[in-house]
Amino acid sequence: MKRSTMFACVLLLSAVLAAPDVSAKEPGGGGCGGCQGQGHGKNAGHGQHQGMTVVLERLETLPVGTLSDDEKAALVYLREEEKLARDVYTVLGTKWEKRIFDNIAGAEQRHMDLVKALLDRYGIEDPVVDDTTGTFTDPELGKLYVELVASGESSLEQALLAGVTFEDMDIFDLYALIEASDSADVKLIANNLVKGSRNHLRAFSKNLSKQGADAYQAQHLEQSVFDEIASSEWERGVIYDENGAELASHGGHGKGQGHGQGQDKGHGQGKGKGHGQKGGCKNTTVS
Repeated sequence: MKRSTMFACVLLLSAVLAAPDVSAKEPGGGGCGGCQGQGHGKNAGHGQHQGMTVVLERLETLPVGTLSDDEKAALVYLREEEKLARDVYTVLGTKWEKRIFDNIAGAEQRHMDLVKALLDRYGIEDPVVDDTTGTFTDPELGKLYVELVASGESSLEQALLAGVTFEDMDIFDLYALIEASDSADVKLIANNLVKGSRNHLRAFSKNLSKQGADAYQAQHLEQSVFDEIASSEWERGVIYDENGAELASHGGHGKGQGHGQGQDKGHGQGKGKGHGQKGGCKNTTVS
């Protein structure tokens, strides 16, 4: 082999070895890397996590009953209501580059998936015929999407206020569904959705306060109920059964391709696979 050809091959090989690995996925999100680099996942992802698996397994043990027309309508609305949250937070996450929006958008996708499990269980037509961001079958939700995004893009404070406002509405609707439904499977899903929504409200409310905003005036919940939720402890890793009793507790699993502190120097593309709050990092997954 000629010297020039050999030199070119060496350069090519060096370039290949030095090239970053761009094939890694970001499926789970929110977890903190427990290996080299303590890498934080870039986003919350749309993947199924442990808590959702527990809920779906519990769902399979419950009888399939007969839903009233009101229950069916509530589930159809709820499916798009959770999509509204996902879409709004996705857009605002892109605008403000704040992890809170990305994390909660991923959680809202899981909420959508849980509602879809109930729709499939009862053979109810899915209103999400087009999953494009900002597209809704219900015109009122489409209008609300436009309003929340327009307000949220005007300032970070307004973006956080949009999050608080939505979660206020969502918790109100879920409480109403739990109260009105006699179906164990509907209550199971709703109890776990509202748990996640309470956590979302706490997150947005806390961050809104840091912006120096005035105290939020509840628009849907009673003010005393809102204040109690916002000031209470986070419900981390808790799964509820159809009666609202604690069914299981988990630490939360997350995978993420993150920027980490390498062992010696530089930024690592370290793959992080976190479990709960190990490794000295906070679990940033919001259910």
